[in-house]
Amino acid sequence: CIPPATQPPTTTNDPTGSTVVTDPPPTFPSGSCGVRPPTSNPARVIIGGEESVPNSWPWAVSVELDYFGWGGWEHYCGGVLIDNWWIVTAAHCVAKSGVSDPKLYRIVLRMHNKVNKEPDVIHAPISKMIYHEDYSTDIAGSPNDIAMMKFEEPIFYDEKMSPVCLTEVGDEDYNFMNHTCYIAGWGLT
Repeated sequence: CIPPATQPPTTTNDPTGSTVVTDPPPTFPSGSCGVRPPTSNPARVIIGGEESVPNSWPWAVSVELDYFGWGGWEHYCGGVLIDNWWIVTAAHCVAKSGVSDPKLYRIVLRMHNKVNKEPDVIHAPISKMIYHEDYSTDIAGSPNDIAMMKFEEPIFYDEKMSPVCLTEVGDEDYNFMNHTCYIAGWGLT
């Protein structure tokens, strides 16, 4: 399902003699992120329930949950591809499900329609889930509602899946006021 890694993780020893494994750096298509395919029509976005052009949001992923472990995979939440190994989703998607086993979650990439899935979707298992240490399921509208999920194996980009752009380290003071923000997800499709 997932192509093999082009670069293996590197293994080193720290000063205490412990083995440290570092994942390979992400590879972005054409050296960039946040690039929508040229077939995208900016006028057709998800606004007020309007269906978007297939694959026009290549970083949008579906988080599926097999609640009982019986193969009954269901769309549970949306997420965003940030590199070859990780997606970001809401912490309430992980914490409030009551399911802590990563093997009961999977990420669906290249998907446009959750009801009638395209034949080239990728179902990627995850190995790890992390949510913000200050997130609380006891507080309505809790701040810090952010989580990350790590793929078991790296995924590789193409015209239907690529990462969203993130600000660089040190850009904490970047002001997003008066910038356009887009939200993509699945409604009925």
